[in-house]
Amino acid sequence: IRDIPTYEWLEDGAQCLKSDDQFVAPLRRLCDSPGERERLGAAAAEKAEEFTLDAVGDDLVALYEELRKRAHDKASGCSAARGQQSQEPRI
Repeated sequence: IRDIPTYEWLEDGAQCLKSDDQFVAPLRRLCDSPGERERLGAAAAEKAEEFTLDAVGDDLVALYEELRKRAHDKASGCSAARGQQSQEPRI
């Protein structure tokens, strides 16, 4: 793949081969190395698991639950602070 910011989440040599201008060289490298093709293919398939609908859905649910918890905790803290203020004697 092209070595551009869009693909920065992929590691060169781990799940793919990145190339600047000469795209043919990495393809030749893969043609000449069945073991590397196999290794990169397996790593790419593993990386792709992070982006399945189930995985992305689980991540979104976890994010929303965390945000809801923070909002609840913040609201509870504000309520508690207001309750403490009203219990203080007025001078």
